[in-house]
Amino acid sequence: MDWKIALKVGGPSVIATWAFVSMISLILEKSAIFKSSLLLNLIVIAVVFLFCISMGVLWIRASNRKKGGVLSGNKIVDNEVGENLNVAVGSTEIKNNEVRGNKVKKDMNIGGM
Repeated sequence: MDWKIALKVGGPSVIATWAFVSMISLILEKSAIFKSSLLLNLIVIAVVFLFCISMGVLWIRASNRKKGGVLSGNKIVDNEVGENLNVAVGSTEIKNNEVRGNKVKKDMNIGGM
């Protein structure tokens, strides 16, 4: 697994998920009690399912947060950007800003969600 990409895409939940899966896998592999007990296996499956549901709820809740705010009275002038230039992305209101003379190699985004 490429951790740099995984952390960029998933954030800290990737580490939590990996630790959880590794811990459960190790316990199930080494413990003899799980090999003979159907109830314990069902409990483990329920815990894993609840963990996945809770991560999904957290992800949905994080994506539904309202972005907003006001960007006003700023000067974004004569910058050289090697990638994308994003100005006030997520702001609901943009007022009295000066954006000019910028050299951007890729995209320049002003405002928007």
